[in-house]
Amino acid sequence: MKPTNNHRAESPTVQLTHHHNTDFLEVLMRNTIDKIYFKDFQSRFIHISKSMAHSIGLEDPQDAIGKTDFDIFSAEYAEQARAEEMRIIETGEALVDRVVKETWPDGSCSWVSSAKMPLRNHAGEIIGTFGISRDITAQKVAELEVEKINQELLYTSRQAGMAEVATGVLHNVGNVLNSANLATNVVSEILQDSKIANLGKALDLIESQKDNLADFLSNDTRGQQIPAYLVQVLKHILGEHHKLQEEVEILSSSIDHIKDIVGAQQHYAFPTGVPEEIKLTDLLLDALRIHKSAYARHGVEIVTDFQDNPDILIEKHQLLQIVVNLLHNAKYACDYSENEIKQVVLRCAKVDQSLLRIEVEDTGIGIPEENLSKIFTHGFTTRKDGHGFGLHSSARSAKKLGGTLTVQSDGPGKGAVFTLDLPHV
Repeated sequence: MKPTNNHRAESPTVQLTHHHNTDFLEVLMRNTIDKIYFKDFQSRFIHISKSMAHSIGLEDPQDAIGKTDFDIFSAEYAEQARAEEMRIIETGEALVDRVVKETWPDGSCSWVSSAKMPLRNHAGEIIGTFGISRDITAQKVAELEVEKINQELLYTSRQAGMAEVATGVLHNVGNVLNSANLATNVVSEILQDSKIANLGKALDLIESQKDNLADFLSNDTRGQQIPAYLVQVLKHILGEHHKLQEEVEILSSSIDHIKDIVGAQQHYAFPTGVPEEIKLTDLLLDALRIHKSAYARHGVEIVTDFQDNPDILIEKHQLLQIVVNLLHNAKYACDYSENEIKQVVLRCAKVDQSLLRIEVEDTGIGIPEENLSKIFTHGFTTRKDGHGFGLHSSARSAKKLGGTLTVQSDGPGKGAVFTLDLPHV
């Protein structure tokens, strides 16, 4: 049977006295895991929690009374803490929700989540400061370790990306050198098979008959053959000359191409980390020059669609690395594709006044839907000879440049589009 309102049990009212409040505070100061302290105008401790006493090497919290941070921490940290407390006393403004690094005389450090507030008397007057902090050293060390690992991964990815650029340069230089070597062999064979040596024999024969040359050419069977022979040799030498000229032009073109490839990479070889103003399409054309021979060798057509050529303030080596990696992947995607049309389109345009977009679209093997979300993950690759660094490094570099790198594909055999969006200020 439920009690009626007239018979409702009343909870006794607890009357808290100043004595009770003091007891409760002491219970808190003895049992909390947080470090709690109270200080006077001179930043001297007037009360600390047991947890704080243990953290500074004291058995009894009473032993801290009258001490300052200069008696406990490093001078640098104590100076900083003293300045903060003076500011709190002067302004009455608290410092809350902070992560603070504590440094100790032996050179070690710890980390705390901290809050400092003005200490007031019953009249509301500021008579000092008090604070509470919780040790988060283990958490902070873990965060720093994660950050260190991330930086090492970024460095490794960046180095791998740079190595991929360098590998691309060497690969393309190698392709051009093959053409140059072939041209050199052709020149060597032409010179070895040249009829010019026989011409020398004919000239020696004419020289030996110079005193009776007219009679020799008219009546001697050997002399009668010389004019026709000279015509044949001349025709042959003219053919050799034409062929040699063609091969020399190939050699000259190959040397110029090698200079272009090396020059394009050399221009970006020493990343400074300092943004520079460049013409965007100049950099894109440099990236294409690095890949020109490889694309030609694999029968991949390059199409450019440059709607704008803006000046852009950017760390140019990182941007080149991204574009070279994307073009490198696009070539392989086309190479492994069964599509008859092997084509890569490089686009750039302003999306609006604050955004630039670079796209690399290929007609390659495409990307399965389940791989789209993993394509930029460190170590992910579907190529047998791949290492999964290039796209991961490119995505990280894009983020560092303040941009984003995304991918879209309709599936296997349907190509892919990689989109690099960059801020334009």
